[in-house]
Amino acid sequence: MKNDKFIETFKEEALELLGTLETTLLELEENPEDKELISAVFRVMHTIKGSAAMFGLDKISSFAHEVESILTALREGRISVTTDLIGNTLTARDHILEMLEDFSDASDPLSENLSAFLEAFRVATGFAASVRKDAADEVSSVSSAADSHAGSGRK
Repeated sequence: MKNDKFIETFKEEALELLGTLETTLLELEENPEDKELISAVFRVMHTIKGSAAMFGLDKISSFAHEVESILTALREGRISVTTDLIGNTLTARDHILEMLEDFSDASDPLSENLSAFLEAFRVATGFAASVRKDAADEVSSVSSAADSHAGSGRK
């Protein structure tokens, strides 16, 4: 793999971040309303996503992006800290650790196994329902605006 030195540096930093993630998640389990802890968990996944993308490690970047989306919903208050969220984020951490061990398929799309895990994670945390509600709210908002606009031209 090109830029082996940089990839190795990324791997070292990612391992450190994932260690921090585990500790922070365990703290978050004890203090589920702590916004600083929630932000710290989000930042770890955000950093791993961006760094992986910078080095062409698409599989890690895509996976981290999907987890980051769930953590964004948490940070925005659309979902809550639950044992499912903590457990699945720890499992996501383990998946990333596995991907860091073997870069041979780093540019491949997500496997069926990883995609299935992410879907189960979305459902378990209520993220899937949160996304559907946001989409429905957006459609309703656009529809109301269109109705309002259409009504303003009438005499």
